Amino acid sequence: APSPAAAAPGATAAASTTTTTALARAYAPSTARCVIRASDGLGGTVLIRLQNIACTANLGNPVDLKEVALRCRNTEYNPKRFRAVIMRLREPKTTALIFASGKMVVTGAKSTHNAALAAKKFAYVVGRVMNGIAAAAVPDEKTGASPPATDAAAGASSPPPAPKPEPPPPQHNVVDFKVQNIVGTADLGYPIRLEGLVCAHASFASYEPELFPGLIYRLHKPRVVFLVFVSGKVVITGAKTERDVSTALTKLHPVLVEFRKTGAPAFPEGVACPQGGDAADAAAKAAVEEVTRRVSDVAAAGGGSRSIVPGRSTRKMANV
Repeated sequence: APSPAAAAPGATAAASTTTTTALARAYAPSTARCVIRASDGLGGTVLIRLQNIACTANLGNPVDLKEVALRCRNTEYNPKRFRAVIMRLREPKTTALIFASGKMVVTGAKSTHNAALAAKKFAYVVGRVMNGIAAAAVPDEKTGASPPATDAAAGASSPPPAPKPEPPPPQHNVVDFKVQNIVGTADLGYPIRLEGLVCAHASFASYEPELFPGLIYRLHKPRVVFLVFVSGKVVITGAKTERDVSTALTKLHPVLVEFRKTGAPAFPEGVACPQGGDAADAAAKAAVEEVTRRVSDVAAAGGGSRSIVPGRSTRKMANV
């Protein structure tokens, strides 16, 4: 059997590999939690797809926006239009607004893990730029030290004074990271009577179809806003955590089921349902039969000036 001393290096290597793998997973984008499975409150489940997460963070130190825009790729900076650097990442696909005070806004992430990872990457890029500027600075220009005096008699210069220790470059780390808004979408799979919903829940819902085709439903706990459409599509916004998104839909779904449209024609998606239905078809058929009867009467009378439509002569109708 191998001795403990011989087995120790293998165990150390295994532990090191495990730690490296854990770090790689922590700093790699992930598609987990991009889709949340929430309870519908009736024994089933509803899938919620996260579309956007907006979060804020603080880098802890001021930032030279001009240098960041010049030294980094995928950046935009136009101080006349907007006094912040717009920086983009490919993985995870996010966008950051970086201000001179060090505050930062990150949007576009599909999960809280990716949002926190993107904030760390933005902070790392800005920190590398600012530390490079600090390292490239000349010490004499900072301290204002004069050149060493020369001893003319000895023909040699006196030794230069010991350089003062440089202060460490500022560290740009993520401080006060906070998720401000989570936006998700869900498809309930059935049409909803929005007029009945707004009448029954007038204190929570508002519906103005002339201004916006969706019904706005405000939930107090958790503080989440729903945009409910007649097709059964729902947009969830205003949540701070993923748990709030699923909890809010679990509370609202039984209410939406009460106002589910019954007997609606199963038209394919994207095809408009004709207005009026059978009643409109019967009225149109009756109107055609009435006009046909009047034309037959005029023809039987020998083409006289009898009016097909009250107030109009036969000749005028022909011209029309």
